[in-house]
Amino acid sequence: ARIAPKGPEVLEIPWAADTEAFHPRLKADGTRERVRQELELGNRPTALFTGTFRTWHGADLLPAIAQTVLARVPDAVFLLAGSGDTFDAIRKEVTDRGLEGSVRLLGSLPYDRMPGLCAAADVGLAPFRPEANPLFERLGFYYSPLKIFEYMAAGIPTVTFDVPELARIVSDNAEGRTVSQVNREAFAQAVSDLLVESPSRERMGAQARAKAERLYSWSAHAE
Repeated sequence: ARIAPKGPEVLEIPWAADTEAFHPRLKADGTRERVRQELELGNRPTALFTGTFRTWHGADLLPAIAQTVLARVPDAVFLLAGSGDTFDAIRKEVTDRGLEGSVRLLGSLPYDRMPGLCAAADVGLAPFRPEANPLFERLGFYYSPLKIFEYMAAGIPTVTFDVPELARIVSDNAEGRTVSQVNREAFAQAVSDLLVESPSRERMGAQARAKAERLYSWSAHAE
């Protein structure tokens, strides 16, 4: 009898984080305090976006979201680290909305500053917009976002949209909040809630760290 050759097996491995570099201990070893002093954050609740400024990454949504959050949490501050196609338009919108003191565009930073920046933040932002990328419409959202894994490893909760690929990483009310893709008001509400609700934020941050160690570290992938 002829035996059909066995086809290739494919194992999909997502992106991951360096869970030794991105670590909750940076909140207690003086790193968080030092970075917050450098950025003159004081005790202000802080939300962080890191990554590329392309439309489908959703950074262009953040000025409007920030304005909504600030109406509820007036002392909040948004840190946006990175650069790209939409950077100048976002900077102009921040100015036009009068948000310069609360939405800070940090530009491109050396990668070795990212762990400290995550430690200085309270909430991570990942407002991806798959509809803005024609490839995702044709192939589905296949992206594996480094920023989310690094937020998780740092022990901070993530707010993102309920794209299936993202909802598998961040379970709502577990490692952060996932809200409807069409409801930006809900995104702003989730950010506001986490910025002011320290127990919920700490619980979700701890769950995020545990999941990153278990599933989304380079050592876990190597095993």
